[in-house]
Amino acid sequence: MNPDVPKVGAYRRLAGAAALVGLLAFAPAAGAIELPRSLASLSPQDFASRVAVIDDPLEDSVVLSTKPAYRRDRSITGAHVGDAHLQAIVERKTGATSWRISYDLYYAGPKKSLDVAQFRSGGELRRVTPRIAYHWQDECYEAISTCSQYVRVVVDIPEATVREIAASYRAADRTPWLMRLKDRNGADVTVGLAPAEAAGLLAAVQQTNVVRPLAAD
Repeated sequence: MNPDVPKVGAYRRLAGAAALVGLLAFAPAAGAIELPRSLASLSPQDFASRVAVIDDPLEDSVVLSTKPAYRRDRSITGAHVGDAHLQAIVERKTGATSWRISYDLYYAGPKKSLDVAQFRSGGELRRVTPRIAYHWQDECYEAISTCSQYVRVVVDIPEATVREIAASYRAADRTPWLMRLKDRNGADVTVGLAPAEAAGLLAAVQQTNVVRPLAAD
């Protein structure tokens, strides 16, 4: 994944950094997080039909991504989401599949380390280290002594977790699967994923034949 700067059109529609600080100050508690109605209205079939298949002949794996399936642009607990999507990485030789979830976030204030991802799976609380985390810093507003920060966090999650998320899908239910990105100083960010998104990507992987033996070395 290239470390290109996230799209931040929604940020620029905010009335400066002061508005963003106010937005975060009134972010809901983690227990109150809900999916947008437009996202909750999508079915697994909707996601499966919109999955992008990235089949690069110079790579030994094929990537299936939900990125084009739904445009993210909303406030969450501790930041604003510019993009979020789930990926399946399928090895050409074996068909072995790994899963990762990516979030592009932006916020005002000091840089968050976000070096631990915490979520529930199999009835247990799990902690993993994000696979990739890129940071950018943009305009600073001297009047309120704050800067706009951008971060992309990519976390590997087990297939069993993806299947558990998918199994929780209920039509029009606005309850997301939650992950908390932990900052060592306590400035955590809570993000979510629609169960329909996980179910749709699972279906797309099953429907896509990507196993093509590569030529011997």
